[in-house]
Amino acid sequence: MTIRQIGSAKTSTAASDPDEQVTVRVVTTHPLIGENWYSPGIEVFNMSPHPITVTRVDLETWRAGYENKPQHSGAYPVTIAGGKTMPIEVWFDLNDSVKETFKKNVEVRIYYQGDNGETMVKATMEGAPLQSN
Repeated sequence: MTIRQIGSAKTSTAASDPDEQVTVRVVTTHPLIGENWYSPGIEVFNMSPHPITVTRVDLETWRAGYENKPQHSGAYPVTIAGGKTMPIEVWFDLNDSVKETFKKNVEVRIYYQGDNGETMVKATMEGAPLQSN
């Protein structure tokens, strides 16, 4: 199957504060439908002039919410300088198969600390048949 970010620009919702311009891109993956984990490549774009610190990531599905369980200790927090892009590590252990989890759209939510406290940006993901690239 194909799991991809929805939206023509392939970027997430931006933070509401114009001074904190942060977006996220989630790489399209092609997992086996029976897998019970999801670990896409994610890049956070900090287009603001100020550094931000990514504190956590979660996955919200139609059936459950999942905490990120990165495979390397010390993966968080991640500080991203102003004007920079950085990949972040994510791993979600799912209660159901990938096919069942992505039967409806899901959201990847990235929480970060900036000048105005904690903020969240999100990317909406969809599951589709493999041939629908």
